[in-house]
Amino acid sequence: MWSPPICSHAVGSGRVLLRRVATLASTSSQLQLSKVEPSTDAVVLTFADGHRQTVRYQWLADSCRCERCYNAQTAQRNTGPGIEIPPADVQPESSPQLDSANGGLRLRWGKCGSGTAGESFYSGSWLGDRCNSLAADIGQTGRAAVRAGTSSTTTMKLVGPGLNHNNVDLLHGRQLWNRDTASAIEPIPFREIHAAHDRHNRGLMRWLDQIWTHGFSIVRGVPCDKQSTQAALARIGVTRNTLYGMTYEVHNRPDDALTTVGGEMNDSSYSGDALGVHTDGTYWSDPPGLQVFHCFAADTAGGGTTVLVDGLEIARILQTEAPSVWHTLSTVPIRFEFEDSQHSLIQHHTVFATDELGNPSCVRWNPHDRGAMDVECPDAQRDIYAALEVLQDLLTRPSLQHRVVLQPGDLLVLHNHRVMHGRDAFRSRSERHLFGFYVDNDELVSRLRWVRKNVR
Repeated sequence: MWSPPICSHAVGSGRVLLRRVATLASTSSQLQLSKVEPSTDAVVLTFADGHRQTVRYQWLADSCRCERCYNAQTAQRNTGPGIEIPPADVQPESSPQLDSANGGLRLRWGKCGSGTAGESFYSGSWLGDRCNSLAADIGQTGRAAVRAGTSSTTTMKLVGPGLNHNNVDLLHGRQLWNRDTASAIEPIPFREIHAAHDRHNRGLMRWLDQIWTHGFSIVRGVPCDKQSTQAALARIGVTRNTLYGMTYEVHNRPDDALTTVGGEMNDSSYSGDALGVHTDGTYWSDPPGLQVFHCFAADTAGGGTTVLVDGLEIARILQTEAPSVWHTLSTVPIRFEFEDSQHSLIQHHTVFATDELGNPSCVRWNPHDRGAMDVECPDAQRDIYAALEVLQDLLTRPSLQHRVVLQPGDLLVLHNHRVMHGRDAFRSRSERHLFGFYVDNDELVSRLRWVRKNVR
């Protein structure tokens, strides 16, 4: 079983990592801070158990949990369409202070992660966890590698679930796209894929080919009811049950009715805020293969435009124009997390996973669910922050974005391992209403292989 690799920069500290894994089981008093020593670009933290950890100011600013930077209701970052990375030379407005009463770190920023002034408090237990998050989540394979001193992100191969050697027969025909070329991808009429009118499955084959070739497809004219949505997708495979249930609905309801799981708003998608392009399920070990959005109602004021970006096109650009950035984003794992009253999910993924030949096979990126970087790897921190700035530029570049105004009856199907999606903001209490669910990648691959073998 694959385990997230430990950063190569941390290999020399193997004994420290293993010792700190054990510390995670310590009492909360042992994880409190006892001393704070500021330096030029970092602060040295001493915990009550004697462990010392140097933490860079850029990391602290990026990890800020003030109300401007962090939505405590959804346990997600407050980030709009862009990725907000503090500059490498960011400095606190005043010297970091030990909060003796609470055993944590307190400091004030001229600019924190959100780019605004504010005060941040980091509890000792939170810092203790983040100082060890990657070490705590590695499996026995990773621990053995640390003991042997052989762990390295450049030697542990990351194979994504989308395209790998098992799906090599499907490699042909995939087409990358940008704003100009995506506009030529035509929607498919619902009648063409309806089982009653598609007895020879040629419409199904066209639909599956479009999803696989381009990473998305729009079916037009689907009746605006849940039964029609589910009947259409049943032609591909079964719905995946998740913590959101078998299905979910996205619309901006009054705050007291924002409910998904356990009566709480647990995701930023249930607001009317703009969302940066992302893939879903980055905090799961196996992200959904297909994501489905059926538009039941559009925003009459024109908000909520859907934004799509081809992750394979982004990968191509990075490989050819910024190979060092590509290397970082395809080898250094990032922490993604989900937290609510009933769930606590953490996964470490590279932004781009690759197959055995080094080809991009899966994209996993969500700026809202990105956790704090792992401070045991300070050199990798610098690399990943610099790489994310380049990624930010590409993901927000208009020439790479396909903007779609979904209308009632439009059924948008995304290959979640490839295409990132986001949206423009829309007004509070908007009529905009999407019904959706997930389908596993194996369902798509199986059905596509079947139609290519059997439909003539």
